[in-house]
Amino acid sequence: MVARCISPSGNRSVLIYRDKTSKQQRMEIYEQSKLIHRIESTSTHGSILVGDVTFGSPSFSGDDEDYFLYTAERKPPPSTSYWSRKDTQTTPEKKNDDEDINLRGSQHVLGKGISEPWGERYDSQEVPLTDVYLLHLPSGTCLGRVPILDDIHYHPDSTLDSVCVSQPRFHPTNTNQIAVTVFDAGGLGQMTRRLGMVFCRNRHSQIVTVDISRWRKEQEKKYSLQVDNQTIEDTTTEDETEPTSSSSSSTSATTTVVVTSKFQLARSPRYIQRLDGSVVMVFLGHRTGFQSHDGCMGLYVFDEQEAGSSNIQEIIPVIDSPTTKDSQEDSQPTTVLGMGFPGIFTGDIPSECHIPGTNCILLNIVWGSVSRILAVDVMTRKWNLIQVDPNDDPESSLCSNSLTCIGQDTMIVTRTCSNLPEQLWKVPFSVETNGEMTTGVGTQLVDFGSMARTTYSSVSQASQNEPASFDVEILSVTPDDASPPIQAILFLPRLAEGKVPLVVVPHGGPHGCSTTAFIPGFALLATRYAVLLPNYRGSTGFGQGPLTSLLGHIGRMDVDDVMTCTRVALDRYGDSRIDSARIGICGGSHGGFLTAHCTSQYPDFFKAAVMRNPVTNIASMVTSTDIPDWCHAECLGSTLDNGIHYRGPTQVELNVMYEKSPIGLISEVRTPTLIALGLKDLRVPPSQGQEWYYTLRSRGVPTELLIYPEDNHSLAGAATEADHWIRIMEWFDKYL
Repeated sequence: MVARCISPSGNRSVLIYRDKTSKQQRMEIYEQSKLIHRIESTSTHGSILVGDVTFGSPSFSGDDEDYFLYTAERKPPPSTSYWSRKDTQTTPEKKNDDEDINLRGSQHVLGKGISEPWGERYDSQEVPLTDVYLLHLPSGTCLGRVPILDDIHYHPDSTLDSVCVSQPRFHPTNTNQIAVTVFDAGGLGQMTRRLGMVFCRNRHSQIVTVDISRWRKEQEKKYSLQVDNQTIEDTTTEDETEPTSSSSSSTSATTTVVVTSKFQLARSPRYIQRLDGSVVMVFLGHRTGFQSHDGCMGLYVFDEQEAGSSNIQEIIPVIDSPTTKDSQEDSQPTTVLGMGFPGIFTGDIPSECHIPGTNCILLNIVWGSVSRILAVDVMTRKWNLIQVDPNDDPESSLCSNSLTCIGQDTMIVTRTCSNLPEQLWKVPFSVETNGEMTTGVGTQLVDFGSMARTTYSSVSQASQNEPASFDVEILSVTPDDASPPIQAILFLPRLAEGKVPLVVVPHGGPHGCSTTAFIPGFALLATRYAVLLPNYRGSTGFGQGPLTSLLGHIGRMDVDDVMTCTRVALDRYGDSRIDSARIGICGGSHGGFLTAHCTSQYPDFFKAAVMRNPVTNIASMVTSTDIPDWCHAECLGSTLDNGIHYRGPTQVELNVMYEKSPIGLISEVRTPTLIALGLKDLRVPPSQGQEWYYTLRSRGVPTELLIYPEDNHSLAGAATEADHWIRIMEWFDKYL
């Protein structure tokens, strides 16, 4: 079983299974605990996407919960060799099906026999395009693909110049209206080359609403479904019946409205019913978009009852610099760990975000070096932080919190810290007659600490009331040029005798963030080393201005911040708990880029280094990565027209990319270096790490190369993660 989707009432559920050998899927529909339908895999579509937050997110219809809206990969257009027997091309029962157009000799053509993927982690998709399908649960009948923007994106003989229809949501009171996010895959003119999607939230997207009433009625008639206790018979002739194949569905069967035409980025449509009875849609958006791969988003409300341009209202704007006040004059200053509100830094709005009986929704956001749950009133635009543990102050606690789901009077959340594996908590809430929500005392449900304990790591024993094995502290650090403060998370082992070495771990991205969430690999290091996680300028969770300040300045600004954070930690604990003569550094992706720069610019400072799928030579990476726009933005300060145009770099641009890369300084490196590579990495080609390894080896610098043939950029396979973190620990044990 790969997914279990439960309706809001809990009365219906859809279970999705996938055969590991054949990769075939089936769906099972349950009412309560009773199986009512089993649907074997068909040729209608490819894999169903449920857990994928970018393209997935299924939805049940309103109060009746009779319909299930889901996303699935498109089936590839048929293609065969010139030398295949013609009579095997098309079976008699499919000879009139537009999806089975005979495409002889096209098995090697991009967009036909060969797919153009969405890069890292999406390379295994049969077709990297998605469509939305409607399932009638009482009868177990799939009504087919909902036709959306077909005149733009649906080509039966090609997967190029298209769009990905995803994140479908039902209107809560109108089963005939849905909202979807449409990602440009070449069909909207904003992406001529399909670029990497994972962790890249700057990809052009729009939100559209779709009236499916006519199409749904036609499909229900075709299948003679019983709807509202009435059987709709199919009285049309074979010639009059609209074909059910996805390529034949006509856009005229649905009415589509692009809600966010004035936005460059828009995603996560969520319908909520306000106290006044009106239904509005909330979504994340950015009107102009941003050059960086992640950034601050605004929160907006679309009210279709409003006329003209006023139907989209800004609830929380894009925040350039952290502020201690929100947009309301009567609000009180709010800070977390001394920093004001940085704006909305999140992947998506939670699937179920609305608090019943209120105008409030809940968001998971990154606020500096911690994660917080934000309650936002979409009418008054006021927001506040949700307190999970009654002993925690939301503004000063080091713990990170995240919403899991919302019930009628309880929210289920996770609580974690760098030295505390995840816990599940329930937080009760009550709603007053005016719609205001108050939260009660949270109580812990489950502690996953025992699952994180191994013979290599003595992690928090909080559930047994024993102290954690290491202390956690967040340092406020002012960069050398007097820019606004940044933060760094510091772990200090409690049981160590005397001073311990320090391992600096810069995060990747560079537009990511190290938070106080529990990371097993970091907890392993912290059993015997001090560990420092610098959130240098360019990190998410600190406002859009500090984030974009790094563009065009990598290799200098980020390196300076890492070194400044390291010196602050040494100044504070170098005389007591940290051995200043034994410093190591470990980073992956852009963190590997910083590791390479730090060991080349400061060759005597670091005594051991580890690089995980590192960026070392951007000039040689730009034409082979799935995100060439990253190379332009980070090195040159801007991309090529937001990706509308694609070309290789000029000689001048190549020179800049090389100058900002650590490869030009590799002759200075003397630090023993361990390198780990996943050979299926599409983001940072393995040749980057191999070039660094072979150069160090040829120069006699102690180095070792770990190769994981079946892993990609994240090196997150269970066996790979366990193996390479133990090897990392052994490397630091040897050289520190």
